[in-house]
Amino acid sequence: MGCVFFFFQAEDGIRDLVRSRGLGDVYKRQLVEGGGEINSCLLKEGFLDKIMLFYAPILIGGKGAYNLIGGKGIDFLKDAYKINIAAVKRFKEDIYVEGYVHRNY
Repeated sequence: MGCVFFFFQAEDGIRDLVRSRGLGDVYKRQLVEGGGEINSCLLKEGFLDKIMLFYAPILIGGKGAYNLIGGKGIDFLKDAYKINIAAVKRFKEDIYVEGYVHRNY
């Protein structure tokens, strides 16, 4: 499964999401609420710069379980994307983590 990129009309014409490296020149922020495959694609393409995660105090597992990041994954731990944590908060039983993606290039 791959990503589908949309074209957005701007004042000066069509802007391509891939060429503009995101929507920063059209929109200041975009919220994407998705599953592992869309998260993987946005990360791989460099469109993901800030994350907001909620952790619930439950354990879910199994071969068919949903993952935060889908796709191929990484071959070596050194290639993993790092997150610079900006905030951690607790909402009742859940934990909220906000951070910025550190690119590996």
